[in-house]
Amino acid sequence: MDLLEREAVLQDLTGHLKVAVSGPGRLALVRGETGIGKTAVVHRLARLADPHVRVLSGACDPLATPRPLGPLMDLAPNLGAAARTALTGALAGTCRSDELFDCLLADLSSYPSLLVVEDVHWADEATMDLLRHLTRRLPSVPALVVVTYRDDEIGRTHDLTALLGTLAGYPWVHRHDLLPLSRRAVARLAAGHTVDAEQVYRVSAGNPFIVTSVLAAPTEPIPATVREAVAGRLAGLSASARRVVDVLAVLGRRVSLPLPAGILPAPEEALDEAVACGIVRTEGRTAEFRQELTRQAVLEAVPAAHRLRVHRQALALMRSGPVTADDLVPLADHAEGAEDTAAVLEYAPAAAAHAAASGAHREAAAQYARALRYADDLPAEQQTSLLEGHSQACLLSGRLDEGVTSRRTAVRLRRARGDRLGEGEGLRWLSCWLWPAGRTAEA
Repeated sequence: MDLLEREAVLQDLTGHLKVAVSGPGRLALVRGETGIGKTAVVHRLARLADPHVRVLSGACDPLATPRPLGPLMDLAPNLGAAARTALTGALAGTCRSDELFDCLLADLSSYPSLLVVEDVHWADEATMDLLRHLTRRLPSVPALVVVTYRDDEIGRTHDLTALLGTLAGYPWVHRHDLLPLSRRAVARLAAGHTVDAEQVYRVSAGNPFIVTSVLAAPTEPIPATVREAVAGRLAGLSASARRVVDVLAVLGRRVSLPLPAGILPAPEEALDEAVACGIVRTEGRTAEFRQELTRQAVLEAVPAAHRLRVHRQALALMRSGPVTADDLVPLADHAEGAEDTAAVLEYAPAAAAHAAASGAHREAAAQYARALRYADDLPAEQQTSLLEGHSQACLLSGRLDEGVTSRRTAVRLRRARGDRLGEGEGLRWLSCWLWPAGRTAEA
């Protein structure tokens, strides 16, 4: 399977390997968010390595108490006898750690090697010390050390942050960021699947794990793999951090920080914890989920009563201050979530009109549709206006059938009110849209 948009990183890594096995050695840091494909890249690098290069691979695990020197234990069977003996002694307490590290260096010096250590954000203290010791002395050994980690899960106080600070001054340390896939790459992966590629891109933000999960289960609103992955990451959060994540999920994909601050008491420390687990990120005075599907997975688990309460609190807070055009969509969202019919009919039509004036006809259609769900008790004239707005927005966003249906309903309402001029205007619009669509008899 092709690794889309990873060619440049693989080319850099294979170049590092070619240089390193001839000396001096190098360290490559491969970093990116959860599910971005770090493991796939290092596995491909291992397959691309020359046959004379020894491949050593170990990983850190997300254990409550990490295994001492866990990655070294993984790759021990491929080390020489002296290094294996030193490792056994270190674990038994009969060999000092510096003696073990020197044995590993001697082993790497004896054979051109690719040493991979995955997920060092979960590493124990001894593994961190090993990497410090090894990296400082890498120029003397014919080896490329590749270290992977989730940069969305390390904060200012994480042990790995301190290690990265130590490595910053070494010129033989190289950094490689894995970025989300582009729309084009997602469309290429989605080719041949019965899915809307743009929708897949929107909910995944180009995260390869989420993209492949959606493609593997296209009929599931939230694939089980995504739901379980999100639940697993949330399980380690404190109760206060989980409350922050739940509130943010209810508030939307991107949230102004003063809003959750008005709902939760002192959420700053809990928000920092949520950011450190990689579920959300902050930028300036906003917080957002990294992927919309992640937010939906969190929201699915929030009890309905809690969602209702948060929507009502958010609606009250936003209405208490000045309302700008940018506030109309979230106000309409919270009004519907709060089951406040009057507020929906206040903000959804205004949001629709603003979207239409901005050329965002798909968004306008969605807001008109929201208002129409609550419009049964409105006077016929107001219902007609909403139907005509919805029709126009649907037709301008390529949704002919929906647009025609709304316009026909509006025509019937105008006919019932005796508004012959308005009825004729509606029929004229119907004719204009039906004719180019090939529905000439109806036109």
